[in-house]
Amino acid sequence: LEWVNPDCPFVKRHYTAGTMKTLAAKYEQQGVTWLTINSTHYMDAAANAKFKAANDLPYPILVDQSGKVGHLYGAKTTPHMYLIDGGGKLVYIGAIDDDPRGSLDNPKNYVSAALDEILAGKAVSTPETKPYCCSVKYKK
Repeated sequence: LEWVNPDCPFVKRHYTAGTMKTLAAKYEQQGVTWLTINSTHYMDAAANAKFKAANDLPYPILVDQSGKVGHLYGAKTTPHMYLIDGGGKLVYIGAIDDDPRGSLDNPKNYVSAALDEILAGKAVSTPETKPYCCSVKYKK
């Protein structure tokens, strides 16, 4: 699960770089489902559809304007990443990578590392990291 807000500069950076789309494509062939959730109170289905089309995304963006799902998961930032294994267990929560400023030549992608471990039948070695980016713009 990926929390998103198309207005967030960090989200824009990752979508310009193709981070999420590349990961989703890489792991789709291995049975991983990528879902994006937008809990931004002022973003509706039309706004999500526009973002999806502009970025040619093959995966859905779920509307959570009420923030109910975001609050259930405790989503704090955009992006905020959650991995759920095939048994329904939450196995990773946190940042997409270790590069909040976008300045590292070779950032560690926590989500990719965790997915590789899960698919190899291993436990996730780093099950939680501190998310960075914009706060989720929940309805007040």
